[in-house]
Amino acid sequence: MYTIQDLIKLRNELLEKQTIIEGLQREIQQWKETNDRLNQVKDEIYQQFQKRYTTEEQFSNSYEAALKLEFDTMKKAFEQKIQKYQQDLESQRRESGKQLNEIRIQLEREKETKKLLLNKLNLYS
Repeated sequence: MYTIQDLIKLRNELLEKQTIIEGLQREIQQWKETNDRLNQVKDEIYQQFQKRYTTEEQFSNSYEAALKLEFDTMKKAFEQKIQKYQQDLESQRRESGKQLNEIRIQLEREKETKKLLLNKLNLYS
């Protein structure tokens, strides 16, 4: 059976986890925005380079093609980081949900125990 201090401690841990989750959500959003900006820059550069070269062969042999490849690689890396953060966030949510349910169940048990003790006390009064 949990004491009030245990429940307070669990509640504080839950609040701490929720703060972590919120921080991760903000960080994911920042990575998404960075990724979107990089995609936009990449697309603009790609369009500019396409205008410069008349044939596909000229373009594929150019420095710009290597730059495009680098941007694509960076994009994939950012997407992987975002996916990892989303998985971590989901894991934290599940864990926090489990802890919250445990706290709710414990509170219900404490209330029921208190109610039974009060009823028992009333019988002896």
